[in-house]
Amino acid sequence: MSQNQPILLRVQAIIMSIFLLGSTASYAEPATLEEIIVTSQKRTESLMEVSSAVSAFSNEDMGIRQINSVMDLSGSLPSVAIGNNLGIAAITIRGVGMDSIVVGTDPSVAMHLDGVVITRAQAQLGSFFDLERVEVVRGPSGTLYGRNATGGSLNLVTNKPTEEFEGYGRVTVGDYSSLITEGAIGGALTESVLGRVAFKTEDRDGYGKNLTTKTDINDAKKRAVRGQLQFLINPDLDVLLAVEYSDEDDHNYMTTYIEDQFPGNPKFPRTAGLPDDPRDTYQHLEGRNRKDTWAATGTINWSLNEQWTLKSITSYRDFTYDPEFEPTMSSATNRIPLQQFIEYDQFSQEFQFNYQSDRVAAVTGLYYYDESTFHENKFCFATTCEGLSGPDDWFGPAPPFVNGIVGNSIGTTQPTSFAAFANIKYALTDQLELMLGARYSDEKRIGTTIADYSFGRRGQPNKGVRAGTTEKSFTDFSPEIGLNWSPTDYLLVYASYKEAFKSGIFPLGRSNAETGGAADILDPETIEASEIGLKGRFLENQLHLSLSAFNYDLTDQQVSRTQPQPGGISTTQFENAAGSEIQGVEMEVTWLASESLQIEASIGYLDATYTDYESVNNLDEDKANFPFTTNAKGNTLSYAPKRTGRIRADYSFQMPSLGSAIVGVEAQYKSEVSTHAWTDARMLDDSRTVLQANLAITSMDEKWSLNIWGKNLTDEFFYVYRQVMPACNCIGGGATAPRTYGATVAYNF
Repeated sequence: MSQNQPILLRVQAIIMSIFLLGSTASYAEPATLEEIIVTSQKRTESLMEVSSAVSAFSNEDMGIRQINSVMDLSGSLPSVAIGNNLGIAAITIRGVGMDSIVVGTDPSVAMHLDGVVITRAQAQLGSFFDLERVEVVRGPSGTLYGRNATGGSLNLVTNKPTEEFEGYGRVTVGDYSSLITEGAIGGALTESVLGRVAFKTEDRDGYGKNLTTKTDINDAKKRAVRGQLQFLINPDLDVLLAVEYSDEDDHNYMTTYIEDQFPGNPKFPRTAGLPDDPRDTYQHLEGRNRKDTWAATGTINWSLNEQWTLKSITSYRDFTYDPEFEPTMSSATNRIPLQQFIEYDQFSQEFQFNYQSDRVAAVTGLYYYDESTFHENKFCFATTCEGLSGPDDWFGPAPPFVNGIVGNSIGTTQPTSFAAFANIKYALTDQLELMLGARYSDEKRIGTTIADYSFGRRGQPNKGVRAGTTEKSFTDFSPEIGLNWSPTDYLLVYASYKEAFKSGIFPLGRSNAETGGAADILDPETIEASEIGLKGRFLENQLHLSLSAFNYDLTDQQVSRTQPQPGGISTTQFENAAGSEIQGVEMEVTWLASESLQIEASIGYLDATYTDYESVNNLDEDKANFPFTTNAKGNTLSYAPKRTGRIRADYSFQMPSLGSAIVGVEAQYKSEVSTHAWTDARMLDDSRTVLQANLAITSMDEKWSLNIWGKNLTDEFFYVYRQVMPACNCIGGGATAPRTYGATVAYNF
């Protein structure tokens, strides 16, 4: 048994004792749970009436639990793992996630902000601010969300302008010199124009140190602002314009050393000069995380008549990412500085035609998407890059390295997509509904490799320059069918079959090892999913229960495949080279035990394995020269924990002459997680239980509030990602945040 499990069992015992004590009070003073309204199916409906696995977090939930980014959601959801890899969001739902961080690969879990997809995973780690709620759809969402939603979707819904003048301000202070400010103000500007402005800033010292430059790493410096104008044309027509800007300029998302790739193997010597603290690193560069995003969105809502409505969402997003780090992570003189520059812009247009009658609820639509992404990756082994082939100003002075080399990898990708979709609920009887859906997608992707690891030594010309352009078109038809049975007004039983696809990808800056031209564009990755579930409201609406069981079949998975080459070397290509089977069960419960006590709990069991994946195991010491490939069939998928669990208790009470208070205690459990296709102890994160707690006090007039909180109270240490890094012949990773605590003061008006 893991050393964390007794902790979880003790916490569960305490909370269940409170649970049983509260059950008597729940009948003495009946209370009911509030209804949660969501739009995860692109229609407004109760969460308990949605025939799929959906979790929702309100603005109040996120404030009390200090959920400031997508990373903070991970432990709150069954069968979900959320981390980051060098500033790239790594979101895995039910074992379905992104295999590689190479630019040009697409995520398997979509993220939407007010209905607009945030395509690149590098852009999905921004701060949450002024949100009405966050919805997490667990399971394929191909019909409504289309490309790159094979795992599910995260939907961020912002607060909108109101007719009444209102706003809020929050200040959070904590250890590591943490300071977070957030606020919003809005109301009617004229009788027909509403406005709202919101902002957030986040500053924090680092959780670790760069021992070479004496600077912090994994710190934070973020800024974000959003403005909205809503024009009320007439009672049936309104137009909402939103503009958002955010930036990060810090040393966040830095990788630190974990272990050697081949311990004791003289062909792959141990990295010298390693830090004692696993949160620290040695880098001759300070390390840089610099991101800038701006976006503009126009949304039109038009009620055509009592049955038909039209919604138009037009959006443009621009994102740049300019990271710099040194993957050797050592105080030795060897240096491999790495600098990247990524810029992408996207334009999307969606038209939704929604129909509602006594027996039919339909969402139909048309969708267009266009993107352009540029990526440059450059590095050198040298005292300075001066005199080497390539620009002289890539990096500053560095310790000497024998045979200085310069490399540059540049690529672009331009995907365009058109889709038509429909999702229809038809009432066969008062208790039985038929669900039908389909989406047809037509996509084209152009990929260009301008240079692929162009090497040159002092006084020598570049070698190995490869360039070329490739393009590919493909279509997809993703159907959906299901039945919903509601024997009472408080019970829903559903069964569904869905298909979805992940768009064909082009790994930027990579070349085809055989032709020397641009790398091949991969075919789409597809998923077939079956799910049955139950949602019920019991004990006079004091208990909400959601159950689901699912089975997935993934084919043509897009994976990085290491292949042996003559001379004892290897190359990494991206191919449709794997298949997987996934099955699991999940449960979520919310119980209002009394007017004072609310209990939330969730559990997930997941069995996710490869059915085929032929590649080189780059951690096998006996095959250090990569002469053989092996098959990972039967191995667990990366970031697919077999067991997840969460339990939380919130107890509220009155404070005479002050107001009300809520005490919250939460335990989050995750079993052992594999981060590699082959079973290797060095790529396993142990099971863990993370505890957090808070005390929230609200004034009698509900304007002032104080929330005192603590996260990761037992200071558990684990990694949110691990990866093999050939540059240092080692395994590197990103550590989770240590124990943190602080207080938030808020004023609402």
